[in-house]
Amino acid sequence: MKPTSKASSDLLGADSATRTPEMFTRGSARDVTEYASRYKTNYSAGAFSQVGVGGKYFGLPQDTGPLVYYYNKAEFDKLGIKVPTNLDEFKAAAKTAAA
Repeated sequence: MKPTSKASSDLLGADSATRTPEMFTRGSARDVTEYASRYKTNYSAGAFSQVGVGGKYFGLPQDTGPLVYYYNKAEFDKLGIKVPTNLDEFKAAAKTAAA
């Protein structure tokens, strides 16, 4: 793959969820679908989709580790909130805590 420009980087680390669409819209992202597709099965569908726009891919996901939420049991007990076990329960608990 040849460099795209002498004036800019050919490799960039960026927050894929927000930067990929922005760079695509500005025309500053290069379509690397041909290369990225080779590694698609190494990532979850959700992680890989964040580096693409319109069926074209502009990079590879990075740092796709798990996200952990901690809670204060005493505060949950005070508010009568049960520990959520799925997304719907999590949303309901967040609404109760914010009220």
